[in-house]
This record gives sequence, structure tokens and C-alpha cells, in this order.
Amino acid sequence: MDNDHKRSNKKSGLKLIILILGALLVIFCIAGMIFFYNEYQELKNNPTAAVKQETVILVEDVNKLMVLPKGEDPTVATVTDKDKLSSQTFFKDAQNGDKLLAYTIAQKAILYRPSIKKIINIAPFSLDAVSTDDTQ
Repeated sequence: MDNDHKRSNKKSGLKLIILILGALLVIFCIAGMIFFYNEYQELKNNPTAAVKQETVILVEDVNKLMVLPKGEDPTVATVTDKDKLSSQTFFKDAQNGDKLLAYTIAQKAILYRPSIKKIINIAPFSLDAVSTDDTQ
């Protein structure tokens, strides 16, 4: 009878552990749902926040590789179709996913590849020099 009592205690102890682990799992799932719901609401209410955060991270990464213009936030664009840009010398080595940081005041363009954390190309540019033949 002593063995039966020990088995019964082991079974009840195992059930208690499973119950506690189950409760912890439920608590973590609920906490995760609340966190992601709050993130979703924040993004929905302020959609530019994610873009601003991405720009800040991008500038920090590129700033580790070179000195960036001070006092100016870049305009950021992502290369989505490298074939459309292949005729332009600046983009000859571009790949989809590369980021273009355009500093209009400093008149500098930087092509950066986040996947390898390397600068692909740098060139001066001027908005006055941009061709408007298509709009005329």
C-alpha cells in the first residue's frame, strides 16, 4: 500500500506541474497578445512612426561606415525593381532591397545594402540637374 501511496503522490505532483506550466503558457500568450495589439494600435494611429524609426536605424548603421551630413534628415527610398534602374550608372550595382539615402541640402546620394551592411555607391547630386524631359 505504501507503493500505491507513492505513485499517487507522484501522479498528483506531475499533474500540479503540468497545471502550473499550462497556466504560465496561457499567461505568456495573453501578455504577447496584449503587447502586439498595443503595437498594432500605435502603428495604426501613427503610421509614420515606423518609417521614422526605420530611418533612424538606417542612418545609425550608415553613420558607422562614413560621416553623414549633419543637421539634415535624408529622404529614404528602397530599390524594389533593380532592372528599371539598370540604365542609370549610380544604380548599376543595385539590388532589390538596397536603400537610397538622399541628402538634398548636402547634395549627396548614398546607396546602402542593409543585408551586408555595406555602402554600394556614393554620388553628388543636385535637384536642379534632375531631368524633367518626361514631364514636358
